Amino acid sequence: MPIANTPGKVFDYILKRERALPKESQTVFKLRTLTADQWSIIWDQAGAGGQAIMSVASGLTGWENFKDADGLPVSFKGNESGLSDDDNLQRMMDNLNRIAGADILELSYAIRARNVIEEIERKNSDSERIS
Repeated sequence: MPIANTPGKVFDYILKRERALPKESQTVFKLRTLTADQWSIIWDQAGAGGQAIMSVASGLTGWENFKDADGLPVSFKGNESGLSDDDNLQRMMDNLNRIAGADILELSYAIRARNVIEEIERKNSDSERIS
C-alpha cells in the first residue's frame, strides 16, 4: 500500500555554520515541505536565484532565536487572514530581507532535500512492504 507524502510538514532547521554553537545560540528556522503545485510554479516561473527565494518564501513558517546585529530578537511576520495576498507577500519579503543570501540558499536546499527525503522514505516503505 503506498504511503502518502505529507505536504506542509513542518521541520526545524539549523544552519550548518551554527550547529557547533551551544543550543541557546542557534537560530532555529521553521520550514515546511512544499506541494507539487508549489514546486511546479517555482520551477516554471523563476530563474536559479528566484527559485531559492520562492522556495524559502513558500516554505519558511517561522524562526526561533533569530537576532539582529545588536542582539535583539527579530520577529517573524506570518500571514494574516485579514490582509491581501500582496500584503502577506510583502510581509514574507520583509522576513527574507532579514536573512543573508547564502542562508537563503541553504534554507532552500534544506526544503528541497526534505521533499526528496520524504519521497525516498515513501518509496522505501513501499518496497519493504512488497518484498
